[in-house]
Amino acid sequence: MCVFAVVEMTPPAIANIGWKVFIIFAITNALWVPLVYLFFPETKGLEFEDVDHIFEKGGITGGVWSSKGGRTVERRRIGKDV
Repeated sequence: MCVFAVVEMTPPAIANIGWKVFIIFAITNALWVPLVYLFFPETKGLEFEDVDHIFEKGGITGGVWSSKGGRTVERRRIGKDV
């Protein structure tokens, strides 16, 4: 839906304000950086099956704020790690 909105708004916006449309796009894209950093939990080192457990605690962040270091799930230890 967002892509449809951008495709529909871009031609009239370029016709009216020209190249400044891309400044608007750059600002909105830059605003996403802190949102992703704050609200998307870290999944590095987790197995695919463990990612579901991040969101078990509920809420919009899946309990990331209340967990130490923002980690709600630790990587599974397999035989060769021990």
